[in-house]
Amino acid sequence: MFKFLKKRSVESTKAHSQTNGSKLGSFTGDHYRNTLYSLGTVINVMPSERFDLSSRQDGYYIIARGTASMLLNDQIEIQSMGEGQGVSTLMLPDSGLYSLSLRGREGFKLVHVSGAAIKTIDTPLKSEIDRSTLHAVKKIKKSTPAMESSRELPGEYVRSCLKNERHALLGRYDSSSFIKEAMDEVRSLPTVTQRFIGLSLSDSVSNAEITAFVKNNPSLATEVLRVVNSSFHGLRNKVTDINYALLYLGLSQIFQIVAAAGLQSMAGKSTQLSGITNHSIILSNVASLLSAAGGRKPSPIVATIGILHDVGEIFKTLIKEKHKGMELLIDHLSGPKLGSMLLAQWGIPEPICKAIELQEQSPYSLPDELDEDCRKHLACLHLGHRVCEFVNEEGGLPTDPLTQ
Repeated sequence: MFKFLKKRSVESTKAHSQTNGSKLGSFTGDHYRNTLYSLGTVINVMPSERFDLSSRQDGYYIIARGTASMLLNDQIEIQSMGEGQGVSTLMLPDSGLYSLSLRGREGFKLVHVSGAAIKTIDTPLKSEIDRSTLHAVKKIKKSTPAMESSRELPGEYVRSCLKNERHALLGRYDSSSFIKEAMDEVRSLPTVTQRFIGLSLSDSVSNAEITAFVKNNPSLATEVLRVVNSSFHGLRNKVTDINYALLYLGLSQIFQIVAAAGLQSMAGKSTQLSGITNHSIILSNVASLLSAAGGRKPSPIVATIGILHDVGEIFKTLIKEKHKGMELLIDHLSGPKLGSMLLAQWGIPEPICKAIELQEQSPYSLPDELDEDCRKHLACLHLGHRVCEFVNEEGGLPTDPLTQ
């Protein structure tokens, strides 16, 4: 906040201090008051009315009568301002603050002066305004509680509207006869895949248990050996020992292999669906790496969620092939919700289904607004998408709240 200072007699200063109890700037003088009146526009703000600075014309807003509180996001008081004090909206973008407003319990009067008009004021007063405005930016930042910029954009109201509308819409999916019938038409994940995925929820699952499970299922053992001997790993000697293969690949990658094989079995040989499954495998790897980078060991459940997160999109593609003419309507269905419903019907553990359904909330949620039970899994999945998009140059740096 800046003050418009002027030389005043000692007597008038003392008299005013006794009646007002605070120092006021030179704008309280008739000469400067009349000067600014002639250059600017007078604005009367009613008692308790909010004067939103972020939606106003750029320039300087000086209090001519009364007092007001400066608020951030309409609720956090930064500072109280009196006559002769003001703020420049020209400086708001540079300070990183956009949601500033003024409110007075008993109403107040403002004078708005444009930046061009300020330049016509006497040099001493203009210099004081410029100096004080720069000081004001520092003071606002210092006075403002530490807040993430993501809390200002897109805002509490927008996010709450999105959630409420989405929640009401998705609640109708469970009672839809069309969706229920369509789910019965889609090939399920292999039983062995479903059982294996259940193991990913156990933090205490051992290599011995995984090895025994894979050995007892020849199709899984064959897939594991195929992957470990692929050109991707570049091993000099061909691996035939399943125990060594499991030890070399690690638990997270084993879960990825098994879940990916089940996903491909469900999708069939469709070229369009192979793109979705390949994306899911890549995302699963990225999410697992992010989980490990966050100070935790690679999590099998994160790898599994990454593989299965687009089951709903595969489902939508399959039912569009069987219901020609309904493509537009099916495209508007929620893939995460459909995927969660389908996986629950197949007996996939509830935490995985829950994380896959809630991934839809990630783009407009803050971390503490996500479900606590699957918050870390959702964060890895969400950031995995942003990393893939950035690497593939599908956009600039992401600005959504959760990424920030």
